Amino acid sequence: DVEVEITHYCQIVPLLSITFKVILAASRILSFSV
Repeated sequence: DVEVEITHYCQIVPLLSITFKVILAASRILSFSV
């Protein structure tokens, strides 16, 4: 169903954005420590 895909998409996108922010923060911390 399309509705299932939409809800699935709405669940994945926030996770991706959070993961992206975490990776960005981690890379900044690593670059500062080095």
